[in-house]
Amino acid sequence: MDKNKINADEFVSKFMEGSLQHITYIRTPIKIFALKDIAPYLRTPIPPIFFGYNLLIHLTKGYFQHQIESTKFMVKAPAVMIANYGHISAINEVDRQAEGYCVLIKEQAMTSILRDQETLNIFNIAPLINLKEEDSADLNVLLELLYKEIYDEKPYTSYYESIFKTILLKIMKLSDANKKLLQSPRDSHVFQATCISAFCQGKIGILLRG
Repeated sequence: MDKNKINADEFVSKFMEGSLQHITYIRTPIKIFALKDIAPYLRTPIPPIFFGYNLLIHLTKGYFQHQIESTKFMVKAPAVMIANYGHISAINEVDRQAEGYCVLIKEQAMTSILRDQETLNIFNIAPLINLKEEDSADLNVLLELLYKEIYDEKPYTSYYESIFKTILLKIMKLSDANKKLLQSPRDSHVFQATCISAFCQGKIGILLRG
């Protein structure tokens, strides 16, 4: 299957059109893009492809229709959509005015950052999570921090990985499908420690709402 894998560069060349000079190529294992820089340029529908990344989309405005294997999801803001590495995905329809963030994570980075197999299972358990406005706003603050750090002239790997892990744990907390997992004292302590660590660096000035 790997020989049919589509990476980020190939996706841009095959499925996007128009002037794309505003899209900056970054060599970090975690990539993040603003949807407002992507949605207007997509050539939809995008046929089923094997995308070579784990995909996380936080939608704050608009809608899109995403297909994972044979299941179609109509995603309407505010929401989070997750598709894990190894699945066939298609994009049937996209609102060209959509806003939010799209995060691409290499599989090696996922297994390095999240060593707990139960935590990795979020990508199979809850592909679509509809959000409350206040929870979406909290999540957007974290994604803005991730975007800012990754596009910094000298991105600090440990810091942006810490932010990303906090984002995933926040999403897990918001997912009804993961309530039992989040009742684990160990995961609760990891979440708290990650937030405290990032806060102590002086870059996260918010408290995640429960």
